[in-house]
Amino acid sequence: QRGESSTSKNVKFLFSTSEEGEDERTPKVPQPQITNLIDQDIVELIHRNLLR
Repeated sequence: QRGESSTSKNVKFLFSTSEEGEDERTPKVPQPQITNLIDQDIVELIHRNLLR
């Protein structure tokens, strides 16, 4: 359950950053780093589901 709760928070954070990313003021550099972190969490959840 801890992993799911953390990923849900990351997803909400992703949506908030994506909305801010639409503004030209926000730099586009940190976005890929954030998506990479979330991708790693998703990959871990997928591996856990496959192991089950």
